[in-house]
Amino acid sequence: VSIMYVSDYGYTANSCNWSKSIRSSANSSNWFYITLNHNSDEWLLSPSPESYNDVNYLSTNGVIASMTTYNSGSVRPTIYLKSQVIIYDGNGSSENPYRLKLEN
Repeated sequence: VSIMYVSDYGYTANSCNWSKSIRSSANSSNWFYITLNHNSDEWLLSPSPESYNDVNYLSTNGVIASMTTYNSGSVRPTIYLKSQVIIYDGNGSSENPYRLKLEN
């Protein structure tokens, strides 16, 4: 379990936006943005390239930006699955969550 990388946010955008800058990925089609807590910025794992004191974050309006580590923000726990893990049941809803298993 970790917090998400900048690239995780970019890959959740519609694939037609993958050639754009990660900082300008269209958020109307990005399910991470749609589920974003719009009351708090979210910290991202990747450091900012602008300064050694800065970290990247996902702003409440869906833009990737950087801020100093002295600021507060929320986090979104993220898990990374191996490629052998497959969904074998469920639709991802709270009533019928995904069920996972290792592929043989």
